[in-house]
Amino acid sequence: MSKHFEVLGISSSDGDKLALVGIEEGVRVIPVEMTRKITPFKDLKAAYKLYTIFKREKPFIVHTHTPKAGTLGMLAAYLARVPHRLHTIAGLPLVETKGFKRFVLDFVENITYRCATKIYPNSFGLLDIILENRYTEDSKLKVIGNGSSNGIDLNYFNPELFNQKEIISFKKIRF
Repeated sequence: MSKHFEVLGISSSDGDKLALVGIEEGVRVIPVEMTRKITPFKDLKAAYKLYTIFKREKPFIVHTHTPKAGTLGMLAAYLARVPHRLHTIAGLPLVETKGFKRFVLDFVENITYRCATKIYPNSFGLLDIILENRYTEDSKLKVIGNGSSNGIDLNYFNPELFNQKEIISFKKIRF
């Protein structure tokens, strides 16, 4: 992409690691601290920092991926009037959550989708869950290709290709 566009990478990862990615990919990078937890004050601070970056850089597109970066990035991009706000979804951990935490996560998911101009779930099953939960309208959703951008080659990982002894051995491997 950097051959055709000026790409700016923003991530909450360690500054040194992010700098290496920037060098390897040939793009400018900016670290913005974002936690994976629900941290309202830190989240507001990160959203404001993203907003100031977007106002300064004036991007044509902002594309987010994780739930936290999606919410903060889409909100900041919306407020900064970025014309194209794209969010990719590779999973919804909130569907297994209950109670008040689920209420909060549903609320935040709605904010993300309202602020995005296009939403890319990585599977048709995920698209169905999004519609069932009424997070957004169908017109904003598009599954890229046949879905499963993080997919697994079921032919390569077919358990029928291995005998019981090999399967037991694989299960003992720790990563």
